[in-house]
Amino acid sequence: MTTAPVVRGCGTRIAGGTYIEVRQSPNGHPIEEFLCDPPKPIDEAEIGMSARGMTVMITSGRSYLLDHVGGDYPNAADIIEEGRRHGFSRRIQRTVDFGQINPGTRLALVHPKAIIEHHRTLEEHDLGNEAQRCPQWIGYRHCGKPDPGHGAGHCARLWWQDIPNRAWDEQGKNERNTEVRIGSTRYYAYERPRTTFEARYRPGIIAILPISGIAVVKDREGGTHRAALERAEQARVPVELTEL
Repeated sequence: MTTAPVVRGCGTRIAGGTYIEVRQSPNGHPIEEFLCDPPKPIDEAEIGMSARGMTVMITSGRSYLLDHVGGDYPNAADIIEEGRRHGFSRRIQRTVDFGQINPGTRLALVHPKAIIEHHRTLEEHDLGNEAQRCPQWIGYRHCGKPDPGHGAGHCARLWWQDIPNRAWDEQGKNERNTEVRIGSTRYYAYERPRTTFEARYRPGIIAILPISGIAVVKDREGGTHRAALERAEQARVPVELTEL
């Protein structure tokens, strides 16, 4: 039996493509434990981050693959919910130095709407645990992680309360609850309150994830996977040649 490929916000995998994978585990941690709560500001221009593909950054002896998650995922919660259901699969360009990828390397997802500058307005209409529990609370409940608080930042759970307003009451709707569709993923979140305000954002890191391995998709017609596989095998993580 052939399993249909997952349709992600950025589409499906392509023949000859190379992908960084973060796989699900039945004994793993909840995804909330890998979220940046509060989100971490980042100046993409200052660090020379590419708007497409991945950028390697090494800090404190650890390498990070900075991945700009753009227009395919309009809301920061979109890619998180996709990863919750299907794991993460992010295409990496062949020009990256794969020799810098090792078991300690982390995938850092950067979203242009990571930092919600109108978070005070959302907090005035906060739906609390009904919408999404605080990731720090989940970390504490799951494995006793200390709660460092949010400082001057905002709680990451507000990503689930900041879906653009779609005129709720056009058909008699009075609730903020809405279904969001991203490729094969469906999830429920909440639209912004009807209060008039300007939605403003800054880019930031929304999640830092451990890498499971690298997948290279077989190209049966053109054979382009051979060169891709050769490059990927320079990394010190598991590399797999796959059909999808």
